[in-house]
Amino acid sequence: MNIFKRVNATKNSFKVIDFINQITPTLKADLAFQSSEFSRWKPEQGQSFITSVILGQAPSKFIFADVKKCYDYAVKKEQKFDIDYYKKWLDLGVTLLNLDSNNRTINILSFVKGELGIQHGKYFIDGEYYDIKKGNDKYTDLLFPKALKECFEESYIDFDTYTDTTRDQLSDIFERINDGKPLNAPEKRNARTSQIANVIRELSEEFGNRFFSKETKWFKSSDKIRRGLDDFISGLAHIFFEGKQKPINDKNLNDMYKVGSVADIGAVDFKNKFKSFMRWVSEKNLNAIPNRNSILDLFVIYIDTTKDKLKLKEEDTSKFIKEYIKVVGELLKDQTFKRNPFQKDAKEQKTFERMVGGRQFYNNLFRNQLILEKLKLNDYFIKLDNSRVVNDNMKLAAAVRDNFKTAEGKDIDLSKLQTNQYHKGHKISHISGGQTNLDNTVIQEDIDNWKTGKKTVTA
Repeated sequence: MNIFKRVNATKNSFKVIDFINQITPTLKADLAFQSSEFSRWKPEQGQSFITSVILGQAPSKFIFADVKKCYDYAVKKEQKFDIDYYKKWLDLGVTLLNLDSNNRTINILSFVKGELGIQHGKYFIDGEYYDIKKGNDKYTDLLFPKALKECFEESYIDFDTYTDTTRDQLSDIFERINDGKPLNAPEKRNARTSQIANVIRELSEEFGNRFFSKETKWFKSSDKIRRGLDDFISGLAHIFFEGKQKPINDKNLNDMYKVGSVADIGAVDFKNKFKSFMRWVSEKNLNAIPNRNSILDLFVIYIDTTKDKLKLKEEDTSKFIKEYIKVVGELLKDQTFKRNPFQKDAKEQKTFERMVGGRQFYNNLFRNQLILEKLKLNDYFIKLDNSRVVNDNMKLAAAVRDNFKTAEGKDIDLSKLQTNQYHKGHKISHISGGQTNLDNTVIQEDIDNWKTGKKTVTA
């Protein structure tokens, strides 16, 4: 049963110049309620808006939340989650959160900085005509008419400021404000309060430069301001938590973003795995791949090999990436039409190039199969033993075999053999593929074992 609670807001008006000087210094947009940290407006849209302000034709309200009043309300109601949320903003010196008007605010400030002009044409102001064209269309231009500047500065902005809203209610307000507006599915999910929503947003911001590099063609420029990278990362998260067989669609992604979902509980695990993957694929040669689903396919291989206790030999990382690129290129070159065995009742056959265009689960599964048929993982990966060290019985057996000497030839103090002073070392390190058995085990003092690292031990 849904519970609906009325929230309260104050109504105010500010002149644009006062809004710029008094409000914007401590106004902040929570990226959970924005398409991105950038304006998603095109320059001509910004020019049109500034022109509307000057002409008194921009009536839409700005919508804010008063951080201090909402914090005080949360304290009064003993709502810890909301207390923590608003306190974070107070500590940053933020007084107002921008729920709806971030694009307008960005473009107002851009206009004042001279980064944006107004629409060209003749303006009729107080009985006078002003011809605006290149050279006098910007606020900072010496020839920009004083009358137009005054019209801009003296225009009023109306805004509503919420004073008693919870963090979840801010999400509700955001969705209701944008109901009927062209928000896409990733933008709507971005407003969720779950930990997985926070993690995906953080990862998108942290690795945005890698995915939107001028050397890559994985995303269009418009994806940067429409949460396109968030959507891609959310697909990887879905594979991480649900496997390759479950469809990556809006319904399943929406479920994944819910508070209390498996992904929400394990969000930090995915964050660590994704960062590990990004370190693993730091190889710039990946830029040769023109599509992002081949990066998804590589993530699938990474997840599966780590689950299978396979580790890429460090010295072969670059070789493996190049081999992967080669395999993808060969499959793209092959224009043979194939029927997808994972697509039930498939009515058409597809080339690999066609399949790489979508992330439907049956395409992901078939691409993975075709890639692994060509990619010789055994040439690049080593199998790690499931157990890291032998048990304590084998520890004693190793000490007896070696006449109660450590690998370095030191006498073992039998009274302390089963303590942490003596480690179960490996002749060939575990990380290098050494087996966890008696033959590969030596006894070492703790400090000697720490010094060994990945080096081979000669007992």
